[in-house]
Amino acid sequence: MPLSKHFFKNLFAIPKEYDEQVAQKNRKTLRILFYIALGFGLLLSVVFTVLFILKLQTALEILFYYYSFIVIGGTGLLMLRLKVPVKYMIVFELLCVEFIYIFFMMESTVTNCIIIFLGLLFVTIMFLEIHPVVFSVFFTISLCVFICFKNLDLFYDKQIARSETMQSNVVLLFFTLIFLVFWKRKHIVEEFRHNKELKAQQSNTESVLKNIFPEKVINQMVATGSTNAEVYESVSVLYCDIVNFTEKAASLDPNFVIEELNEIFTAFDEISETYNCMRIKTVGDAYVAVCGIPEENPDHAENIVRCAQEFISYLEEKNKGAKVEWTIRLGVASGKIAAGVVGVKKYVYDIFGETVDRAIKTEESGEIMKVSVSPETYELVKDKIRI
Repeated sequence: MPLSKHFFKNLFAIPKEYDEQVAQKNRKTLRILFYIALGFGLLLSVVFTVLFILKLQTALEILFYYYSFIVIGGTGLLMLRLKVPVKYMIVFELLCVEFIYIFFMMESTVTNCIIIFLGLLFVTIMFLEIHPVVFSVFFTISLCVFICFKNLDLFYDKQIARSETMQSNVVLLFFTLIFLVFWKRKHIVEEFRHNKELKAQQSNTESVLKNIFPEKVINQMVATGSTNAEVYESVSVLYCDIVNFTEKAASLDPNFVIEELNEIFTAFDEISETYNCMRIKTVGDAYVAVCGIPEENPDHAENIVRCAQEFISYLEEKNKGAKVEWTIRLGVASGKIAAGVVGVKKYVYDIFGETVDRAIKTEESGEIMKVSVSPETYELVKDKIRI
């Protein structure tokens, strides 16, 4: 890649994902500019047409000049209507500025011409996002036109036009505006990149939050800055505990134990999602999940029992040929719970109530690699699952 292209890409190239955003902004601005040109042309062309008809010393060139604004505005709005690419409309807009520039050089003093020209370009730069290379080419053409007018003595005010100071000031002002275009472009690119980084950080934050809190809770926290505890009348809670984990872990490498726990709990998370269950927390080697919050689920008991059965199936398959075999006890209870965010600096979404306690007691009294259910859960699933 050539050095100049690499330099431009790193400093002034707008990221592709923002191309349409920039185009939309330019489209809106161009619509306003073309409406202004059309209105300006209509108003003054009527005034000067009346003056011309009344023969009040109105030059025909002035009349055509204001008619040209009608053409400029109308053509621009037609291009917008036809959805012409914005880059071509910007070139058209710059050519229109060039036309005004040449007209004033022929009909007005050089000072007046330069002031009007620079004023128009300053407005264009401030309101439009113009490609710096395109603008540089346009300005080079404008400078060449100025030099040609000087050499051919086509200026209205020839004495000022021949002034070396005037020529130096024109060149200086031209390059100042080119610098301004590049500066603005660099500022916009930096802003886009900054916004992109912020969106990436926000997306990562949201992804982390979704792994911790239900979406309903996240929306409430974003909207109000806090969240209220809610009571759910009918849910099912799963409490799963790895049998003899502490004794086994004591004789194993800590890194291996963490990797094993991470692998097992990750698999449990995937299974839970399959059955519309949600992991609430892990406490050491214990895994707690619930079904029926934050959205009600009439099949909460059946879903969580089948989820628990899948836990067992997964471990049975994993234990085949494994270095260490892991076994679990599972308890499921159904009923009423309260759920909410606990903490001020470190938030934890947790569940409370007798149903949670029953799930723990059911697990403790259960058999290894079997799903133990409370009487309430049994009544809900006895006709759906073989117990």
